[in-house]
Amino acid sequence: MCFGKNTPILLKNGKHKPIQEILVGDILSNESIVTGIMKLSSRDQELYDVNGVLVTEKHRIFHPELGLIQASSHPLAIKINDFREQYVYCINTSTKRIQIGEDIYMDWDDLDTVDT
Repeated sequence: MCFGKNTPILLKNGKHKPIQEILVGDILSNESIVTGIMKLSSRDQELYDVNGVLVTEKHRIFHPELGLIQASSHPLAIKINDFREQYVYCINTSTKRIQIGEDIYMDWDDLDTVDT
């Protein structure tokens, strides 16, 4: 449940950082504090483009009509057949949410309000 290395993450200070450069303690635009960072092998991962964001197939994203769904099930998801990066990246946050553009993704722990 991760993203391509260049996924732009908007910080509270108004600047964007690629997810591969995010650090523990960074504060995201939605006031989430980054509590953990992961760099994982992309081997055997299927990636999708959802609104210009490269995301692994099972990463959950909030859809206004469908609720929390896997990225591969998003109506706008396009499967990437030639992803060649060695790693994918993800973060944990204090709110368990990662806002990217207009979309809200769950963080690495993939908890929702039922779990917390």
